[in-house]
Amino acid sequence: MSTEFDPARAWREELIGLKEVEGAIRERERACQDAMAKAEMELNAIRKLRGFAQIQIEQIKDKIRALEPER
Repeated sequence: MSTEFDPARAWREELIGLKEVEGAIRERERACQDAMAKAEMELNAIRKLRGFAQIQIEQIKDKIRALEPER
């Protein structure tokens, strides 16, 4: 006993599969956007810290230069 091929059912099954793929892609897209946002926040924090360190370095260099002529 064989069943007849039902093209409408085959298309529905393919559509269901493609919707699952689309959902998985959407989840990965969201995960990537979240990772990018976190990375951007971290990059901004690192740049602020680097800027602070550079300011401190220059201030210390200025203090050293101010003391050197006194020697």
